[in-house]
Parts: sequence; structure tokens; C-alpha cells
Amino acid sequence: MTDERKKPGFAFCATIVAAVVVGYFALLGPCCWISSRTGWGAGAVSRIYQPVIRLLAPDADGEPGWLLKGLLWYSEAGAKHGWYWLPDGGSASDLMENDGLPNQGPANWLWMEIEWESSGIQML
Repeated sequence: MTDERKKPGFAFCATIVAAVVVGYFALLGPCCWISSRTGWGAGAVSRIYQPVIRLLAPDADGEPGWLLKGLLWYSEAGAKHGWYWLPDGGSASDLMENDGLPNQGPANWLWMEIEWESSGIQML
């Protein structure tokens, strides 16, 4: 008897790629939630999810699309109060003016804590 093994086919490789892509998006929320509650890893979350947030960011004059709105909601749903995605160099007042949605175009985005005070906004 010969013990021949088949090489992984296209369907197997496509399944692996699909699982990685789905896992990447599925872990966005838990990564944000954990980093906001532990205070550790916000920089790593910002770097790891930079490509997708940057890709989906609205144009400088545009409004965020439904997919970006959904990802932002998912990121913030289980996060500690006061944590948001914010364009690097943008101001937290942008969030107040746009119903909590960033209105900056492609830029580096940061997952960070923002403290809302009655006298103003302080980024921590």
C-alpha cells in the first residue's frame, strides 16, 4: 500500500484565507474592549487595525460609510466609556460635531481614551 497525501487544494487555501479575514474583523471589538478596560495595548490595537480603519475612513469632505459606522460601533460597544477611534492630529471636538463619528479623511487613526469635561475635552 502506498500512503499518498494530497496537497492542500484551492478550496482549503480559500477557507484559510476567509477564516483569517473574518477573524481579523471579528477580533476588532474584543481587542478594543480589552485594551480600554485594562489600559494596556491601545497602541497595538491602533497599529494592527490601522489598515481597515484607514481604508474605510471618509474623505475629507465626505461622511463615514455604513461599514465604518458599524466597525466604530462594534469597537465601542463593549469598551470602557470614553474610548474612541480618533484621527491622529484631529480634535475630539470633531466627534462632538459629527454625532460621535470622525470626519477626517485618510490619516493615522488612534484608539484612545478621551475625557469629556464640562470646560472642554482632554485627550488622555
